[in-house]
Amino acid sequence: MFHRYVCSALEEMRAALEAIKDHSDPNLAVTRRHLASLIEEVQTGVNRMEKTLQQNKDIEYMEDRYHELKKEIKTLKKEKKQLKPEGSNDSIGASLDEYDDMVFDL
Repeated sequence: MFHRYVCSALEEMRAALEAIKDHSDPNLAVTRRHLASLIEEVQTGVNRMEKTLQQNKDIEYMEDRYHELKKEIKTLKKEKKQLKPEGSNDSIGASLDEYDDMVFDL
């Protein structure tokens, strides 16, 4: 058995179905309709699997990006603390720090 894409197998199945189109046997006509519906059912399943795989890739990317941004925020907070003068009693700055902690510490 060799590896190939499902789409190429489905194309070949559709071509084979077209090849038997001209036969006048009534049983063959029923079989043709049945095979055609099965081919479309497989195509629908493959489309769903492909979409799910893409969604999984997107989720992995977003998780990686989330962790990168979280590290960047942590680094920026450290830099911010180093820039803040010692002994400053800035109530607005303190409330912003509390807000940052609430928003970014998920």
